[in-house]
Amino acid sequence: MSIFHLGKPATDVLARLAASAATEAPTAPAGMLHSPVPSGFRRDRWTRLVEHDDFDLARRAITDWAAQRSAGVTLSPPSPDIAIGTTLAFAYPVGPGSVTGTCRIVEVIDEPDRFGFVYATLPHHPEVGEELFLVERDDGGALTAAIDAVWRPANLITRIGLPVTRFFQRRATDSYLVGLTTVPAVTAHR
Repeated sequence: MSIFHLGKPATDVLARLAASAATEAPTAPAGMLHSPVPSGFRRDRWTRLVEHDDFDLARRAITDWAAQRSAGVTLSPPSPDIAIGTTLAFAYPVGPGSVTGTCRIVEVIDEPDRFGFVYATLPHHPEVGEELFLVERDDGGALTAAIDAVWRPANLITRIGLPVTRFFQRRATDSYLVGLTTVPAVTAHR
């Protein structure tokens, strides 16, 4: 199955993609985010202050996949568990089409002032690497959301089209950070 699609793949197609990825091994060395960046890879880190001071709400943004939903990403399963070993598929909208990918959660950070997860890319993904989604509270109570990625393009198209890949990556990351740093409308009206 190609990672590029006209339109958005049907729910059952994404479910089959997630199921088929369950036995696949990650495409990059484990622990990339905790090691020096390997040759041929790049590291990007984005942070933004959270607009509120409620750590439980920020934590819930991670568990509810608010980052991905804010970017218009469709997930399969629809609400994946934040647990080591969880494998999922996604469809990211790109103009009249979408890009699909698979990944697996390989690390969960669950501390009193830090919460998040790392996923590793699987063979059906436009990139090779690991990505961290994290919210943390400092000693003064301020909350920060961070996205940290060590990656490289996974195929010829994403390598040749690196400027376009970077554009969509930045666009997605900006949306991810909005999802992690703002109070969801549903919560705001409670």
